[in-house]
Amino acid sequence: FTFCFVTLTQAQTISPKLTFDLTLGDDESKPEAYLFASPTFISTDSRNNIFVADRNSAKIRIFNEQGEFVKTIGARGQGPGEFLDITSMVIDNQDDLIVVDHFNMRITRFSNMGLQIETYPISISARFPSSLQ
Repeated sequence: FTFCFVTLTQAQTISPKLTFDLTLGDDESKPEAYLFASPTFISTDSRNNIFVADRNSAKIRIFNEQGEFVKTIGARGQGPGEFLDITSMVIDNQDDLIVVDHFNMRITRFSNMGLQIETYPISISARFPSSLQ
């Protein structure tokens, strides 16, 4: 998993320049926390912590801005703080992590470092217009 940023230069033509700042998950000699089966979503918070959702393992891993592992949130399951299918993930403007779990039919909000705050059920009516039910 490599992070790259595009810098655009104002000129007659646009000339993007890619710079690679950080790579995660490409060294199989590293501990398991650094390896990904299927990284699906990535987000950063206001302190430049990096949140990576790994769909196959049903875990979210947090790394600091230097790419050092901080902690794991979640595991495969149906209990509190567990996931079956991480369908979406975002960091809100309060640095809370919001995770949508389609198979568990819920949205869970965590504090920035993974303390579960609230869980909201996803109802069928919230997913489909009433004319389709």
